[in-house]
Amino acid sequence: MTFDALSSTGIAVYGIQIISLSGTVLQVTSATVNKSTTAGVSVQNSSADINFDDLSITSAGTTGLVLNSNTGGQFSAGSVTINGAGNNGIDLTNNQNTVAITNATVSNPTSAGIYAAGNSASSDLAFSQVIIDGGVNGLLVENNAGSLAINGGTIGATTPANGRSVLIDGGTDTINVAADITNTIGNSVRVNNRTGGSIDIAGNINDTGAGINVSNNSGGSITFSGGTKTLNTGTNDAVILANNTGSTVNITNGGLDIDTTTGTGLNASGGGTIAVSGAGNTITAASGTALDLDGVTADMAFDALSSTGSAGNGIQINNLSGTGLQVTSATVSSSTATGVSVQNSSADINFDDLSITSAGTTGLALNGNTAGQFSAGSVTINGAGSNGIDLTNNQNTISVSSATVTNATDAGIHVADNTSSSDLTFAQVTIDGGVNGLFVENNAGSLAINGGTIGSTTSTSGSSVRIDAGTDTIDVAADITNTAGN
Repeated sequence: MTFDALSSTGIAVYGIQIISLSGTVLQVTSATVNKSTTAGVSVQNSSADINFDDLSITSAGTTGLVLNSNTGGQFSAGSVTINGAGNNGIDLTNNQNTVAITNATVSNPTSAGIYAAGNSASSDLAFSQVIIDGGVNGLLVENNAGSLAINGGTIGATTPANGRSVLIDGGTDTINVAADITNTIGNSVRVNNRTGGSIDIAGNINDTGAGINVSNNSGGSITFSGGTKTLNTGTNDAVILANNTGSTVNITNGGLDIDTTTGTGLNASGGGTIAVSGAGNTITAASGTALDLDGVTADMAFDALSSTGSAGNGIQINNLSGTGLQVTSATVSSSTATGVSVQNSSADINFDDLSITSAGTTGLALNGNTAGQFSAGSVTINGAGSNGIDLTNNQNTISVSSATVTNATDAGIHVADNTSSSDLTFAQVTIDGGVNGLFVENNAGSLAINGGTIGSTTSTSGSSVRIDAGTDTIDVAADITNTAGN
Protein backbone atom coordinates (compact mmCIF):
# COMPACT_ATOMS: atom_id res chain seq x y z
CA MET A 1 0.00 0.00 0.00
CA THR A 2 1.17 3.51 -0.85
CA PHE A 3 -0.26 6.83 0.32
CA ASP A 4 0.88 10.34 -0.46
CA ALA A 5 -0.80 11.75 2.65
CA LEU A 6 -2.70 10.63 5.75
CA SER A 7 -4.29 13.10 8.17
CA SER A 8 -6.33 12.73 11.37
CA THR A 9 -7.61 15.44 13.73
CA GLY A 10 -9.52 15.05 17.00
CA ILE A 11 -10.21 11.35 16.62
CA ALA A 12 -11.65 9.62 19.72
CA VAL A 13 -9.12 6.77 19.43
CA TYR A 14 -5.85 6.33 17.47
CA GLY A 15 -5.00 8.70 14.65
CA ILE A 16 -3.46 5.80 12.70
CA GLN A 17 -3.67 2.20 13.87
CA ILE A 18 -1.88 -0.79 12.32
CA ILE A 19 -2.26 -4.26 13.87
CA SER A 20 -0.96 -7.63 12.63
CA LEU A 21 0.08 -6.28 9.24
CA SER A 22 1.97 -8.68 7.01
CA GLY A 23 2.94 -8.57 3.39
CA THR A 24 5.40 -6.44 1.51
CA VAL A 25 5.16 -2.81 2.57
CA LEU A 26 3.18 0.20 3.70
CA GLN A 27 4.61 3.45 2.28
CA VAL A 28 3.34 6.84 3.49
CA THR A 29 4.89 10.06 2.19
CA SER A 30 3.33 12.41 4.75
CA ALA A 31 1.19 11.74 7.82
CA THR A 32 -0.26 14.26 10.27
CA VAL A 33 -2.11 13.37 13.47
CA ASN A 34 -3.52 16.06 15.77
CA LYS A 35 -5.36 15.70 19.11
CA SER A 36 -6.04 11.98 19.15
CA THR A 37 -7.52 10.91 22.48
CA THR A 38 -5.22 7.86 22.66
CA ALA A 39 -1.97 7.23 20.75
CA GLY A 40 -1.21 9.25 17.66
CA VAL A 41 0.14 6.33 15.62
CA SER A 42 0.13 2.71 16.81
CA VAL A 43 1.86 -0.20 15.03
CA GLN A 44 1.55 -3.58 16.77
CA ASN A 45 2.14 -7.29 16.13
CA SER A 46 3.19 -6.67 12.52
CA SER A 47 5.81 -8.18 10.23
CA ALA A 48 5.56 -5.91 7.18
CA ASP A 49 7.97 -3.16 6.16
CA ILE A 50 6.37 0.16 7.13
CA ASN A 51 7.79 3.56 6.16
CA PHE A 52 6.72 7.14 6.84
CA ASP A 53 8.80 9.75 5.02
CA ASP A 54 7.39 12.48 7.25
CA LEU A 55 5.32 11.92 10.40
CA SER A 56 3.96 14.74 12.56
CA ILE A 57 2.00 14.15 15.79
CA THR A 58 0.60 16.93 17.98
CA SER A 59 -1.16 16.73 21.35
CA ALA A 60 -1.58 12.96 21.53
CA GLY A 61 -3.84 11.86 24.36
CA THR A 62 -1.45 9.09 25.40
CA THR A 63 1.71 8.11 23.52
CA GLY A 64 2.72 9.85 20.32
CA LEU A 65 4.15 6.89 18.36
CA VAL A 66 3.73 3.31 19.63
CA LEU A 67 5.71 0.39 18.13
CA ASN A 68 4.83 -2.73 20.10
CA SER A 69 5.41 -6.48 19.68
CA ASN A 70 6.35 -6.30 16.01
CA THR A 71 7.89 -9.55 14.86
CA GLY A 72 9.57 -8.83 11.55
CA GLY A 73 10.11 -6.35 8.77
CA GLN A 74 11.36 -2.83 9.37
CA PHE A 75 9.67 0.28 10.66
CA SER A 76 11.42 3.29 9.16
CA ALA A 77 10.81 7.01 9.10
CA GLY A 78 12.60 9.99 7.63
CA SER A 79 11.33 12.63 10.03
CA VAL A 80 9.21 12.13 13.16
CA THR A 81 8.01 15.22 15.02
CA ILE A 82 5.99 14.88 18.23
CA ASN A 83 4.83 17.92 20.19
CA GLY A 84 2.83 17.01 23.26
CA ALA A 85 1.93 13.50 24.47
CA GLY A 86 -0.05 12.36 27.50
CA ASN A 87 2.45 9.54 28.05
CA ASN A 88 5.70 8.79 26.18
CA GLY A 89 6.68 10.56 22.98
CA ILE A 90 7.91 7.37 21.26
CA ASP A 91 7.27 3.96 22.79
CA LEU A 92 9.29 0.93 21.58
CA THR A 93 8.31 -2.22 23.50
CA ASN A 94 8.62 -5.97 23.02
CA ASN A 95 9.75 -5.72 19.41
CA GLN A 96 11.85 -8.28 17.54
CA ASN A 97 12.42 -6.23 14.40
CA THR A 98 14.39 -3.31 13.05
CA VAL A 99 13.40 0.30 13.73
CA ALA A 100 15.27 3.01 11.81
CA ILE A 101 14.37 6.69 12.23
CA THR A 102 16.48 9.39 10.63
CA ASN A 103 15.31 12.44 12.60
CA ALA A 104 13.13 12.38 15.71
CA THR A 105 12.06 15.55 17.53
CA VAL A 106 10.07 15.05 20.73
CA SER A 107 8.94 17.93 22.92
CA ASN A 108 6.62 18.17 25.91
CA PRO A 109 5.80 14.52 26.59
CA THR A 110 4.31 13.80 29.99
CA SER A 111 6.55 10.78 30.65
CA ALA A 112 9.61 9.89 28.53
CA GLY A 113 10.71 11.39 25.24
CA ILE A 114 11.74 7.93 23.97
CA TYR A 115 10.90 4.76 25.90
CA ALA A 116 12.42 1.37 24.99
CA ALA A 117 11.62 -1.74 27.02
CA GLY A 118 11.50 -5.49 26.69
CA ASN A 119 12.70 -5.60 23.09
CA SER A 120 14.28 -8.92 22.18
CA ALA A 121 17.89 -9.79 21.38
CA SER A 122 17.08 -9.64 17.66
CA SER A 123 15.79 -6.08 17.82
CA ASP A 124 17.82 -3.28 16.24
CA LEU A 125 16.65 0.23 17.15
CA ALA A 126 18.44 3.18 15.55
CA PHE A 127 17.97 6.95 15.47
CA SER A 128 20.35 8.99 13.33
CA GLN A 129 19.41 12.22 15.10
CA VAL A 130 17.16 13.12 18.04
CA ILE A 131 16.03 16.31 19.71
CA ILE A 132 14.30 15.59 23.03
CA ASP A 133 13.13 18.26 25.45
CA GLY A 134 10.88 18.00 28.50
CA GLY A 135 9.21 15.04 30.15
CA VAL A 136 10.07 13.06 33.25
CA ASN A 137 12.89 11.29 31.39
CA GLY A 138 14.45 12.14 28.06
CA LEU A 139 15.49 8.59 27.13
CA LEU A 140 14.23 5.71 29.29
CA VAL A 141 15.44 2.15 28.60
CA GLU A 142 14.24 -0.75 30.76
CA ASN A 143 15.19 -4.43 30.65
CA ASN A 144 16.08 -4.30 27.00
CA ALA A 145 18.07 -6.69 24.81
CA GLY A 146 19.27 -6.28 21.22
CA SER A 147 20.77 -2.94 20.27
CA LEU A 148 19.81 0.72 20.58
CA ALA A 149 21.73 3.52 18.88
CA ILE A 150 21.15 7.26 19.02
CA ASN A 151 23.84 8.60 16.74
CA GLY A 152 23.52 12.34 17.27
CA GLY A 153 21.40 15.27 18.34
CA THR A 154 20.47 16.56 21.79
CA ILE A 155 18.68 15.27 24.86
CA GLY A 156 17.61 18.22 26.95
CA ALA A 157 16.47 19.01 30.45
CA THR A 158 13.72 17.05 32.16
CA THR A 159 10.91 18.75 34.05
CA PRO A 160 10.82 17.18 37.57
CA ALA A 161 13.63 16.98 40.12
CA ASN A 162 13.52 13.17 40.02
CA GLY A 163 13.73 13.06 36.24
CA ARG A 164 16.74 11.98 34.19
CA SER A 165 17.91 12.98 30.76
CA VAL A 166 19.02 9.36 30.22
CA LEU A 167 17.79 6.55 32.48
CA ILE A 168 18.82 2.95 31.78
CA ASP A 169 17.47 0.33 34.16
CA GLY A 170 18.30 -3.35 33.74
CA GLY A 171 18.93 -5.16 30.50
CA THR A 172 21.80 -6.70 28.58
CA ASP A 173 21.57 -4.73 25.35
CA THR A 174 24.18 -2.75 23.48
CA ILE A 175 23.40 0.96 23.80
CA ASN A 176 25.15 3.87 22.11
CA VAL A 177 24.01 7.42 22.86
CA ALA A 178 25.98 9.99 20.85
CA ALA A 179 23.50 12.81 21.44
CA ASP A 180 24.68 15.72 23.58
CA ILE A 181 23.00 15.74 26.99
CA THR A 182 21.95 18.88 28.87
CA ASN A 183 20.40 18.65 32.31
CA THR A 184 19.41 21.25 34.91
CA ILE A 185 17.40 19.37 37.57
CA GLY A 186 17.75 15.58 37.94
CA ASN A 187 20.49 13.21 36.75
CA SER A 188 21.97 13.72 33.33
CA VAL A 189 22.63 9.95 33.21
CA ARG A 190 21.50 7.20 35.57
CA VAL A 191 22.30 3.51 34.99
CA ASN A 192 21.02 0.84 37.39
CA ASN A 193 20.62 -2.92 37.63
CA ARG A 194 22.49 -3.93 34.49
CA THR A 195 23.51 -7.58 34.26
CA GLY A 196 25.48 -7.47 30.99
CA GLY A 197 25.89 -5.77 27.65
CA SER A 198 27.61 -2.49 26.97
CA ILE A 199 26.62 1.17 27.15
CA ASP A 200 28.51 4.03 25.53
CA ILE A 201 27.39 7.55 26.37
CA ALA A 202 29.36 9.19 23.57
CA GLY A 203 27.76 12.63 23.54
CA ASN A 204 28.96 15.61 25.51
CA ILE A 205 27.34 16.19 28.93
CA ASN A 206 26.46 19.53 30.51
CA ASP A 207 24.87 18.98 33.92
CA THR A 208 23.85 21.62 36.47
CA GLY A 209 21.42 19.27 38.20
CA ALA A 210 22.05 16.05 40.13
CA GLY A 211 24.97 14.64 38.13
CA ILE A 212 25.71 11.07 36.99
CA ASN A 213 24.64 8.00 38.96
CA VAL A 214 25.75 4.45 38.07
CA SER A 215 24.62 2.04 40.79
CA ASN A 216 23.75 -1.57 41.56
CA ASN A 217 25.04 -3.06 38.32
CA SER A 218 26.34 -6.65 38.38
CA GLY A 219 27.66 -7.01 34.82
CA GLY A 220 28.51 -5.32 31.56
CA SER A 221 30.31 -2.06 30.90
CA ILE A 222 29.24 1.57 31.04
CA THR A 223 31.42 4.07 29.17
CA PHE A 224 31.30 7.86 29.07
CA SER A 225 33.38 8.71 26.00
CA GLY A 226 32.26 12.22 25.10
CA GLY A 227 35.04 14.78 24.84
CA THR A 228 33.32 17.17 27.27
CA LYS A 229 31.69 16.12 30.53
CA THR A 230 30.89 19.28 32.50
CA LEU A 231 29.15 18.74 35.84
CA ASN A 232 28.37 21.74 38.04
CA THR A 233 26.11 20.21 40.66
CA GLY A 234 26.29 22.42 43.76
CA THR A 235 25.22 20.45 46.84
CA ASN A 236 24.69 17.25 44.85
CA ASP A 237 27.45 14.69 44.37
CA ALA A 238 28.55 15.09 40.75
CA VAL A 239 29.38 11.43 40.03
CA ILE A 240 28.12 8.50 42.13
CA LEU A 241 29.38 5.00 41.29
CA ALA A 242 28.01 2.58 43.90
CA ASN A 243 27.73 -1.19 44.31
CA ASN A 244 28.86 -2.17 40.82
CA THR A 245 30.69 -5.43 41.57
CA GLY A 246 31.07 -7.34 38.29
CA SER A 247 30.61 -4.19 36.20
CA THR A 248 33.10 -1.79 34.63
CA VAL A 249 32.71 1.99 34.38
CA ASN A 250 34.96 3.82 31.91
CA ILE A 251 35.27 7.61 31.71
CA THR A 252 37.43 8.14 28.64
CA ASN A 253 38.75 10.85 26.31
CA GLY A 254 39.31 13.33 29.14
CA GLY A 255 37.29 16.50 29.51
CA LEU A 256 35.77 15.57 32.88
CA ASP A 257 35.18 18.95 34.57
CA ILE A 258 33.48 18.68 37.98
CA ASP A 259 32.51 21.59 40.21
CA THR A 260 30.50 21.27 43.42
CA THR A 261 29.85 23.23 46.61
CA THR A 262 29.17 20.80 49.49
CA GLY A 263 28.63 17.86 47.15
CA THR A 264 31.36 15.26 46.65
CA GLY A 265 33.03 15.49 43.26
CA LEU A 266 33.36 11.78 42.50
CA ASN A 267 32.15 9.17 44.98
CA ALA A 268 32.83 5.50 44.15
CA SER A 269 32.16 2.66 46.57
CA GLY A 270 31.03 -0.92 46.97
CA GLY A 271 32.93 -2.71 44.22
CA GLY A 272 33.37 -2.57 40.49
CA THR A 273 36.17 -1.51 38.18
CA ILE A 274 36.54 2.18 37.33
CA ALA A 275 38.80 3.77 34.73
CA VAL A 276 39.22 7.53 34.24
CA SER A 277 41.56 8.47 31.39
CA GLY A 278 42.51 11.29 29.06
CA ALA A 279 43.57 14.90 29.55
CA GLY A 280 41.78 17.68 31.38
CA ASN A 281 40.07 15.69 34.13
CA THR A 282 39.53 18.03 37.10
CA ILE A 283 37.46 18.17 40.28
CA THR A 284 36.84 21.32 42.33
CA ALA A 285 34.78 20.95 45.51
CA ALA A 286 34.30 24.42 46.97
CA SER A 287 33.01 23.11 50.33
CA GLY A 288 33.14 19.35 50.02
CA THR A 289 35.25 16.26 49.39
CA ALA A 290 36.83 16.22 45.94
CA LEU A 291 37.36 12.46 45.58
CA ASP A 292 36.01 9.60 47.73
CA LEU A 293 36.99 6.04 46.72
CA ASP A 294 36.07 3.05 48.87
CA GLY A 295 36.32 -0.60 47.91
CA VAL A 296 36.73 -0.27 44.16
CA THR A 297 39.29 -1.36 41.56
CA ALA A 298 40.66 1.69 39.80
CA ASP A 299 42.82 3.00 36.99
CA MET A 300 42.23 6.75 37.26
CA ALA A 301 44.06 9.89 36.15
CA PHE A 302 43.27 13.49 37.09
CA ASP A 303 45.03 16.69 36.15
CA ALA A 304 43.77 18.51 39.23
CA LEU A 305 41.81 17.86 42.44
CA SER A 306 40.77 20.67 44.77
CA SER A 307 38.81 20.69 48.03
CA THR A 308 38.14 23.67 50.28
CA GLY A 309 36.31 23.61 53.61
CA SER A 310 35.19 19.98 53.49
CA ALA A 311 33.18 18.82 56.51
CA GLY A 312 35.16 15.56 56.30
CA ASN A 313 38.38 14.60 54.52
CA GLY A 314 39.39 16.64 51.48
CA ILE A 315 40.41 13.50 49.54
CA GLN A 316 39.55 10.05 50.87
CA ILE A 317 40.82 6.72 49.52
CA ASN A 318 40.01 3.43 51.24
CA ASN A 319 40.43 -0.19 50.12
CA LEU A 320 41.58 0.83 46.64
CA SER A 321 42.95 -1.91 44.38
CA GLY A 322 43.89 -2.12 40.72
CA THR A 323 46.38 -0.19 38.65
CA GLY A 324 45.87 2.89 40.75
CA LEU A 325 45.41 6.64 40.88
CA GLN A 326 47.51 9.33 39.20
CA VAL A 327 47.00 12.99 40.19
CA THR A 328 49.07 15.79 38.69
CA SER A 329 48.06 18.49 41.17
CA ALA A 330 45.96 18.33 44.34
CA THR A 331 45.07 21.17 46.71
CA VAL A 332 43.20 20.72 49.99
CA SER A 333 42.39 23.63 52.28
CA SER A 334 40.55 23.92 55.61
CA SER A 335 39.13 20.41 55.83
CA THR A 336 37.60 19.76 59.24
CA ALA A 337 39.16 16.27 59.31
CA THR A 338 42.19 14.92 57.41
CA GLY A 339 43.43 16.68 54.31
CA VAL A 340 44.24 13.50 52.34
CA SER A 341 43.59 10.02 53.73
CA VAL A 342 44.75 6.77 52.08
CA GLN A 343 43.89 3.59 53.98
CA ASN A 344 43.89 -0.19 53.53
CA SER A 345 44.80 0.04 49.85
CA SER A 346 46.94 -2.05 47.52
CA ALA A 347 46.97 0.17 44.42
CA ASP A 348 49.77 2.42 43.21
CA ILE A 349 48.87 6.01 44.09
CA ASN A 350 50.84 9.02 42.90
CA PHE A 351 50.50 12.77 43.43
CA ASP A 352 52.95 14.86 41.42
CA ASP A 353 52.18 17.91 43.56
CA LEU A 354 50.14 17.87 46.79
CA SER A 355 49.37 20.98 48.86
CA ILE A 356 47.44 20.85 52.13
CA THR A 357 46.61 23.91 54.23
CA SER A 358 44.92 24.14 57.64
CA ALA A 359 43.83 20.53 58.00
CA GLY A 360 41.49 19.96 60.93
CA THR A 361 43.37 16.83 62.02
CA THR A 362 46.23 15.21 60.07
CA GLY A 363 47.48 16.72 56.82
CA LEU A 364 48.37 13.47 54.97
CA ALA A 365 47.44 10.14 56.54
CA LEU A 366 48.69 6.83 55.09
CA ASN A 367 47.39 3.97 57.21
CA GLY A 368 47.10 0.21 56.86
CA ASN A 369 48.08 0.04 53.19
CA THR A 370 49.03 -3.48 52.18
CA ALA A 371 50.74 -3.28 48.78
CA GLY A 372 51.47 -1.01 45.86
CA GLN A 373 53.37 2.25 46.20
CA PHE A 374 52.33 5.64 47.43
CA SER A 375 54.53 8.22 45.75
CA ALA A 376 54.59 12.00 45.57
CA GLY A 377 56.82 14.55 43.93
CA SER A 378 56.17 17.48 46.23
CA VAL A 379 54.09 17.49 49.42
CA THR A 380 53.51 20.83 51.16
CA ILE A 381 51.57 20.97 54.42
CA ASN A 382 51.01 24.22 56.30
CA GLY A 383 48.89 23.79 59.39
CA ALA A 384 47.49 20.55 60.80
CA GLY A 385 45.44 19.91 63.93
CA SER A 386 47.42 16.72 64.57
CA ASN A 387 50.42 15.36 62.64
CA GLY A 388 51.55 16.85 59.35
CA ILE A 389 52.22 13.43 57.79
CA ASP A 390 51.12 10.23 59.54
CA LEU A 391 52.47 6.85 58.36
CA THR A 392 51.04 3.98 60.43
CA ASN A 393 50.54 0.23 60.03
CA ASN A 394 51.65 0.15 56.41
CA GLN A 395 53.21 -2.83 54.63
CA ASN A 396 54.02 -1.10 51.35
CA THR A 397 56.48 1.33 49.79
CA ILE A 398 56.12 5.07 50.34
CA SER A 399 58.32 7.43 48.36
CA VAL A 400 58.18 11.24 48.63
CA SER A 401 60.67 13.42 46.75
CA SER A 402 60.13 16.62 48.71
CA ALA A 403 58.07 17.17 51.87
CA THR A 404 57.63 20.54 53.55
CA VAL A 405 55.67 20.52 56.81
CA THR A 406 55.09 23.66 58.87
CA ASN A 407 52.87 24.45 61.86
CA ALA A 408 51.67 20.94 62.64
CA THR A 409 50.20 20.70 66.13
CA ASP A 410 51.80 17.34 66.97
CA ALA A 411 54.60 15.88 64.83
CA GLY A 412 55.77 17.08 61.46
CA ILE A 413 56.14 13.43 60.38
CA HIS A 414 54.83 10.61 62.55
CA VAL A 415 55.85 7.00 61.78
CA ALA A 416 54.46 4.10 63.81
CA ASP A 417 53.83 0.36 63.66
CA ASN A 418 54.69 -0.13 60.00
CA THR A 419 55.65 -3.74 59.23
CA SER A 420 59.03 -5.18 58.33
CA SER A 421 58.08 -5.11 54.63
CA SER A 422 57.49 -1.36 54.66
CA ASP A 423 59.95 0.91 52.88
CA LEU A 424 59.52 4.63 53.67
CA THR A 425 61.71 7.16 51.86
CA PHE A 426 61.85 10.96 51.77
CA ALA A 427 64.47 12.40 49.41
CA GLN A 428 64.19 15.84 51.04
CA VAL A 429 62.27 17.25 54.01
CA THR A 430 61.75 20.66 55.55
CA ILE A 431 60.02 20.41 58.93
CA ASP A 432 59.37 23.36 61.22
CA GLY A 433 57.15 23.56 64.29
CA GLY A 434 55.09 20.96 66.11
CA VAL A 435 55.73 19.13 69.37
CA ASN A 436 58.11 16.82 67.51
CA GLY A 437 59.72 17.24 64.12
CA LEU A 438 60.12 13.53 63.30
CA PHE A 439 58.49 11.04 65.68
CA VAL A 440 59.08 7.32 65.10
CA GLU A 441 57.62 4.69 67.45
CA ASN A 442 57.41 0.90 67.46
CA ASN A 443 58.38 0.71 63.82
CA ALA A 444 59.81 -2.08 61.65
CA GLY A 445 60.95 -2.02 58.03
CA SER A 446 63.06 0.90 56.87
CA LEU A 447 62.82 4.69 57.04
CA ALA A 448 65.16 7.02 55.15
CA ILE A 449 65.24 10.81 55.12
CA ASN A 450 68.01 11.61 52.68
CA GLY A 451 68.33 15.36 53.06
CA GLY A 452 66.81 18.66 54.10
CA THR A 453 66.25 20.24 57.51
CA ILE A 454 64.34 19.40 60.67
CA GLY A 455 63.88 22.59 62.66
CA SER A 456 62.81 23.74 66.09
CA THR A 457 59.86 22.27 67.97
CA THR A 458 57.25 24.36 69.76
CA SER A 459 57.46 22.57 73.11
CA THR A 460 60.31 22.18 75.59
CA SER A 461 59.12 18.60 76.05
CA GLY A 462 59.34 17.94 72.34
CA SER A 463 62.18 16.73 70.14
CA SER A 464 63.36 17.58 66.65
CA VAL A 465 63.85 13.82 66.18
CA ARG A 466 62.23 11.36 68.58
CA ILE A 467 62.60 7.59 68.16
CA ASP A 468 60.79 5.34 70.62
CA ALA A 469 61.22 1.55 70.47
CA GLY A 470 61.02 -0.44 67.24
CA THR A 471 63.33 -2.66 65.19
CA ASP A 472 63.49 -0.68 61.96
CA THR A 473 66.44 0.64 60.02
CA ILE A 474 66.46 4.44 60.18
CA ASP A 475 68.67 6.85 58.27
CA VAL A 476 68.17 10.58 58.85
CA ALA A 477 70.48 12.70 56.68
CA ALA A 478 68.58 15.97 57.22
CA ASP A 479 70.24 18.77 59.17
CA ILE A 480 68.71 19.22 62.63
CA THR A 481 68.26 22.55 64.41
CA ASN A 482 66.66 22.79 67.84
CA THR A 483 66.14 25.62 70.34
CA ALA A 484 63.51 24.23 72.75
CA GLY A 485 63.48 20.50 73.58
CA ASN A 486 65.79 17.71 72.47
